[in-house]
Amino acid sequence: MSAVSELLTSGAIEPTAIVRATSTRWLADAVRHITAADMIADVDASGAIMLAYEAARMSVAAVLLNTGYKVRSRVGSQQVLARFAEDLAIQTDEPALTQLDSLRRYRSQFDFRPDGEGFTADSTDPGADGIHDAIATAAAIRAACSVAIRP
Repeated sequence: MSAVSELLTSGAIEPTAIVRATSTRWLADAVRHITAADMIADVDASGAIMLAYEAARMSVAAVLLNTGYKVRSRVGSQQVLARFAEDLAIQTDEPALTQLDSLRRYRSQFDFRPDGEGFTADSTDPGADGIHDAIATAAAIRAACSVAIRP
């Protein structure tokens, strides 16, 4: 069973009108987010990872929208997109798509630290080594999604 069939049967996604202009805009926004994330990565690691994750998430959502479905707004919706991205990775032969949920969890490390402090991009930061890798992963996800929705 394909991810779309599985997610539709479970009620995690629902049919919607295909709005090509929205998909295109989300992909364009993703490019801007990736560019901005790369520019600020060394001075605002938390902001950079949030932009990178958002770019990847929007890209996968654009492909789903382009197939005529959207994720229902409820708890677990981010995991729904991750499940769709895993299936998309097989279709596109782009392994970066399997990392969408990892990007989400990495982003959450910045949002939900017990001390309330975001990471800073320095050599002692447990998240600093992965910032640029996360941005590259988001860029690969966006590129694969762009190809996936070409007519």
